[in-house]
Amino acid sequence: MSAVMGDAFPEINKQQKHIQNVIKAEETSFGLTLDRGLEIFEKMAATAETISAKKLSGYNTFKLYDTYGFPLI
Repeated sequence: MSAVMGDAFPEINKQQKHIQNVIKAEETSFGLTLDRGLEIFEKMAATAETISAKKLSGYNTFKLYDTYGFPLI
């Protein structure tokens, strides 16, 4: 990262370790959010309404997208 952008943004070089820690924490947090979303998805998919319709409701689809980072496609 610093090799590419370090000349334009010298603070990247000065704060490289901090930036790496923040990125790692965000990555870990997002992974946990996706794991929780998978649990929610499995519960949604197991409902009688979803099974009979063979699809999630728009509300549930949006909740998975907005809250848990699932792609819509």
